[in-house]
Amino acid sequence: MVKKEIEIIGWIFYVLAAVFTVVVMGMLIWKLTGHSPTELDIVWWALGILVTFQVLTITVLFQINGKMGELVEFKRQTVDKITNIEKKIENTKRT
Repeated sequence: MVKKEIEIIGWIFYVLAAVFTVVVMGMLIWKLTGHSPTELDIVWWALGILVTFQVLTITVLFQINGKMGELVEFKRQTVDKITNIEKKIENTKRT
């Protein structure tokens, strides 16, 4: 359940990042055409973009961390199985 929620949050922030990117492009087009946004608009949009990218980065890192945890668990189970097989081989050699 948590993994699905993280994916949903990730998609929300992917969309927000895309929207903010379009807004920044719009601001650049305004600037190039001689219509400059106010400084306050630029500051608020910049803060929004920074927060969005930070949350997006954290969301991606949590997904990577979850996958790494699954790999560590898989490694532990594999090592346990190999150890059990080695013990069985030793027991069969003794008998």
